[in-house]
Amino acid sequence: GIGQGEGTNTVEIGNLSFSNNGSEINGAYTETATSYTAPASISLGFTPSQSNALNYIPGDQALDNYQYVYPDDATRRIVRKIGTALGLTWSLAWDGAYLWTATVDGKIYKLDPVNGTVISQFTAPGPQPWGMTYDGQYLWLVDFANKSISKINPADGSVQATYPTPDTTAGCKGIAGDGTYLNVMGWATPTIYRMDRAGNLVSTITLDHGGGGGLAWDGSHFWVPASKLIKYDPSGRAVGWIYPASEGTWDLEWDGQYLWATQRTNENWNDAKIFALEILALQTTLPASLSR
Repeated sequence: GIGQGEGTNTVEIGNLSFSNNGSEINGAYTETATSYTAPASISLGFTPSQSNALNYIPGDQALDNYQYVYPDDATRRIVRKIGTALGLTWSLAWDGAYLWTATVDGKIYKLDPVNGTVISQFTAPGPQPWGMTYDGQYLWLVDFANKSISKINPADGSVQATYPTPDTTAGCKGIAGDGTYLNVMGWATPTIYRMDRAGNLVSTITLDHGGGGGLAWDGSHFWVPASKLIKYDPSGRAVGWIYPASEGTWDLEWDGQYLWATQRTNENWNDAKIFALEILALQTTLPASLSR
């Protein structure tokens, strides 16, 4: 995807053909033609050293030795992995029986939480669905690119209402309902914006140990991804942490028993990227900062 900032933007792209453009280019664009053709090779004038060269391309599932998924540890245990073939998943929501996820290609999926079977699917209302929650009747989805929050009928994907995200400059990533309010996670600052269902900002919560880019509510505390998965009380005070399950945590959700996490692992792999985590022992010794 190609995102454009505020104001006037010029984007020039060579050696590509566009067709049926949907959300790949975020903003108005004009197609032009050019006779320029990129050269088949470029001489840099020197031969680089190969003394530290790998014998594989990073991300090769057979040869890459980097540990994208971490083993169980004293803080948490991986009890389940689902989402094979969905690719990178950006957000999670729990409706009491099923898990919902939104993917990098702008699709929303309703999944069986046991085996990952796709129950239903529809297209998200925006190109970057970076946060989702369920309020007992509707799905609420944060779109980072459009800086919007959409109220969605989960039966057919129809949008019932749309509101601007509370941080209209840097955008938001992550949303969690607590039964009364919609809690929206800021992207650039460790701030939770508490909103009502009419899109009005009620209050803000500043997280004292950082983090962000994903949010879950377990009934009494928030969970926020950073270098660790941090547990916060409703005032924004960190009370403990556990280790993440994998490289790159995008979003979190609580189902009443397990903490679900959607992970990057390796973006080139079609592996299961949605993890159910059993929390074993919350670590209460907190460093000065746990920022992402």
